[in-house]
Amino acid sequence: MQRARLKDIAEKVGCSIAVVSHVVNNSSGNITCRQELRERILRTAQDLDYAPHYASRALKSQRSFTIGVYIPPREGTSMGYAYESAILMGIERICREKSYDLLVISTGQGSQDVECANKLNARRVDGLILLHVEEHSEWVFPLAARNRNVVAVNYYGAAELDAINFDDAAAGAMAAAELHKLGHRRIAYAGPMYPDAGRGAETRLAGFLAKCRELGIATPPEIVFDETIPGSLPLPRGSAVEPEIAERVGAAIRAIPPKARPTAIVGYSDYCAMLVMRSMQRAGTVFPDQMSVVGIDDSGICTCVAPQLSSVQQPLVGMGEEAARYIILQAEKRMAVGNGDFAKEERWLRHAQPKFIARESAIRLAPR
Repeated sequence: MQRARLKDIAEKVGCSIAVVSHVVNNSSGNITCRQELRERILRTAQDLDYAPHYASRALKSQRSFTIGVYIPPREGTSMGYAYESAILMGIERICREKSYDLLVISTGQGSQDVECANKLNARRVDGLILLHVEEHSEWVFPLAARNRNVVAVNYYGAAELDAINFDDAAAGAMAAAELHKLGHRRIAYAGPMYPDAGRGAETRLAGFLAKCRELGIATPPEIVFDETIPGSLPLPRGSAVEPEIAERVGAAIRAIPPKARPTAIVGYSDYCAMLVMRSMQRAGTVFPDQMSVVGIDDSGICTCVAPQLSSVQQPLVGMGEEAARYIILQAEKRMAVGNGDFAKEERWLRHAQPKFIARESAIRLAPR
């Protein structure tokens, strides 16, 4: 059976091939099409079992219609983890909407910048989205310098990469502000429980402390459990000892005399908040009646603990969507003028805003 062509659809509908191509390929451009005609074209394409010929499409446009995603290999990162999966969900949603494919890139035996650049040079991908690029990574500088169509998610380094970052300072501030609204005036902070958490962790803490100062909430070092704070409780660091760290934090809070003890805890992440809450629950603290707790990220564990964890949401799906929209827009701009002649505008940098998700773990402070 002969493969259905754009011409076949155009003849059956009674319009030009250009209009059919515009609709079935979900293209941008100057062609406009009434909704009624668009629906007829799509319905006819379905009736004829039309499938786009991506090889000819790519040859004609000199584009792959593919977006690459690269996650540098390191401990604690994986396509299967919730953080990465949420971002990928957003990227995939926009790729599907724009009729793009999604390619997960492996660097094989080569260097990271060369392998990623090769994919772009060979037009295997029209743009590249990077996840988990550490701020001290040197390999991203050549990509930024070569005018590549590359966007990073949550990148805090010095390379002039286009990026969309979570507003960590606003998240830390929001956690403090929401607890203040509930009447809490003495709030502890449990920082990351692993080494080299990076600038995002520092920024969350800075936002929390700044908001506390603004609201008149005291934050002495004995209730701010973070290795960057002079006088804070010395703690080991590492994934193998995270429960031990949480036990020490919980014990330190419980050792404070009741009248001076914090009435609420903010965790650097949901995981940190959950570990401290569980350690204190085992020791007899009742949440939220005796202590409120708020995490940051709004990860899946929030609804898997009791009480369910109130959290400041990091909109990972939306961040993936925005990164994909920008990458595809830039790919189309570059194609319009020619990749070699494309003059990049100023660096694209967006800050995704947090949102407070109220659940069971944070309640209004009862009079003492």
